[in-house]
Amino acid sequence: MMKNRIKTISAIVTMLLIVGSIANANPTLVDIVNVPETDQVPPCTWQHLLNYDTPPATINSAELKIEAFGVFEYWHYPVYFEGTYLGDLVGATDWYSTTYTTFSIDDFFDELMVGPVTIKVGDYVGGMAPEVKTSTLTVDYAPIPAPGALLMGSIGVGLVGWLRRMNFIEQWR
Repeated sequence: MMKNRIKTISAIVTMLLIVGSIANANPTLVDIVNVPETDQVPPCTWQHLLNYDTPPATINSAELKIEAFGVFEYWHYPVYFEGTYLGDLVGATDWYSTTYTTFSIDDFFDELMVGPVTIKVGDYVGGMAPEVKTSTLTVDYAPIPAPGALLMGSIGVGLVGWLRRMNFIEQWR
């Protein structure tokens, strides 16, 4: 009798852990912009739209990845996020290669950003102008836990009530 109850409780705890891990998974917002051909040569500007599926409580990490063609390693193309300098596009040893430059933009999310954000690649210095192809903004965030917390709390209260009804707690003493 006691072994069956222990197995039942073990199964319930395992189920709660699985449900809790699914309910608490952090969603990720990914916004990919294909820069129009008319705007691909620097100086060029485009926007990402921050539209979250669920309201975020905190931002865990955020990064901006820019794909560009024809960036030579000695040429400098400044990148700006909402008017603040992030750094330069990474260049290749040959000007006809595609490069990917990733910037960590966690510092910009001290306050919650919603709506459009502007990205700009500044004027090039010397040589040929590269073409900016795509821009990917990735934001990993923790949602407001209200629905998951209510679900887990009510399951916990139900489990404690069931254990009391079965006098399981009294039998452990």
